[in-house]
Amino acid sequence: MLKRKEAEDGIRRLALEWMRETDYRPKPGWYPSFSDFKQWLEANHRSLYLNFRSEIGAQTEAEGWFEAEIGNYCRQMNARGTAF
Repeated sequence: MLKRKEAEDGIRRLALEWMRETDYRPKPGWYPSFSDFKQWLEANHRSLYLNFRSEIGAQTEAEGWFEAEIGNYCRQMNARGTAF
């Protein structure tokens, strides 16, 4: 079992890696699929990042980190005027 901070750092880093590998492109009204990300983690033997203690549940918390990281990245790209 990972420490919560290790899991968060890993999920946030891997969310961006997932975006690059799957060529994820944001679309209005369309959110990235956490279940697709979870399957990608499992396929790449990285599901250990979903194994940590959490008061709200590890899956729920990891999904929040995943969505927040992708949202932050997209906002930064939009602010720079960089195309995806």
